[in-house]
Amino acid sequence: MNFANALSLRVEEIMDDLRPVAQEATDEGHFWTDSDENMVYEAALAQALEEKKGIAWAAGNIRMGSIILIIDSDTRVPEDCFADAVSEMAESPEVAIIQHASGVMQVANHFFENGVAHFTKGIQVAISYVCASGEVAPFVGHNAFIRWSALQECLLLDPDDGVMKIWSEAHVSEDFQIALALQTKVRNLGEFEEGVSLTCDDEKYSFGCSELVFFPFTRWFRRGPVTPLFKEFLWSNIPLHSKFTIMGYMFSYYAIGCAWLLGSLNYFVKGWNLPVDEYYLPSWYVSLVCIVLFVGLCNVAFITLRYRLKLPDSGRTSFDQIKWIPFFAIFFIGMSLPMSASLASHMVGYNMTWSTTVKTVEKSNFFLQLPIIWKRFWPQLIFFGAFAAFMLVSTSQFMPVDYRVANIEVTFPMGLLVAAHLLWPFALNPWFLSFSIHRMVMHWLGSTFERHLLHFSC
Repeated sequence: MNFANALSLRVEEIMDDLRPVAQEATDEGHFWTDSDENMVYEAALAQALEEKKGIAWAAGNIRMGSIILIIDSDTRVPEDCFADAVSEMAESPEVAIIQHASGVMQVANHFFENGVAHFTKGIQVAISYVCASGEVAPFVGHNAFIRWSALQECLLLDPDDGVMKIWSEAHVSEDFQIALALQTKVRNLGEFEEGVSLTCDDEKYSFGCSELVFFPFTRWFRRGPVTPLFKEFLWSNIPLHSKFTIMGYMFSYYAIGCAWLLGSLNYFVKGWNLPVDEYYLPSWYVSLVCIVLFVGLCNVAFITLRYRLKLPDSGRTSFDQIKWIPFFAIFFIGMSLPMSASLASHMVGYNMTWSTTVKTVEKSNFFLQLPIIWKRFWPQLIFFGAFAAFMLVSTSQFMPVDYRVANIEVTFPMGLLVAAHLLWPFALNPWFLSFSIHRMVMHWLGSTFERHLLHFSC
């Protein structure tokens, strides 16, 4: 995006230089036409490409329009959406972004996609409600109309290569930096429909938040732990309550990521009654609050909100709110270890690469998924499988009395963590339950035939 934007801006600069010369070369009464403008553009494009020395290839009109619609590749765009955006931008020249709320486009219709779709719809309702109540509107990076002139004001010099850039290339969440500099406005239409993730193992959002807040450990001695971008956010003129809301979201990744480690330590500290100070808060109280808050009060609040807003199908969505409680319990409890791995990867400077969120339907079954799950989650399965065995032994008569864990306030929180992490790769995999003996046999026969064929060919 930065490369294309820079090339477009360079063409505009060259056109500004060539246009007066071309106008002086015409007759005094000549009326400047689109044909004349196109000739200047072709000359400017050729000069810009020549300056790139073969790095850039371009054809047609590459100039940016005054209003840009930024969407994901899997988004369904409503008809005539530009008409409303242009009129609003014309009426409000101080507005830089019109952020649309998004609907959900489903393609696979299996239970994981349905669950994430329900969660996404709830997030959109919550964003719309808090923005209507006066909260700062978020820029989520897509399904938004952006004023091109406002984006040009965000040009910053990249210290790594000395190139002026609009979008940050050092962050996964590059939209956060743009949102700091631009005034945003939200419109709740829901006609943009975006695809949702079809897999449970996407942790790039936690990695992106860690990039925004902290430097890797190796840079702490030279630049300190906190990034300049986060300092800019803290000292910006964003309302104080909005800063707390944003930081609450960002640091929730760290809270989830450290749950498995603190829970494991708590099992030994409280299970063996090790001496601790009074300020120590056992996992039992944290688990109890989370169950009451997230399983109970949050769902009641969402059901009440949809009813009071008179949203369509509020009865069905209220039932769905209750139906998906077990799904999200496994989802959020079981993501602690994978999320901590993502956060730790950034902090130690491990170079991770990310593709787009997995939104492509790929048919699979039990036997194909089993080796994939093991390859992807074997550290998690081994650790929590071993911890489950240790819990069985430590709570039984085989353990000496001094080291026996018999307190439910200790076993219950850790039991939730262990169960969720063991179930997470299987229960949230929609294709794992697709059991096909026929496909297994055909796969085995095909592999056997291929081996014999290679043997005879040698």
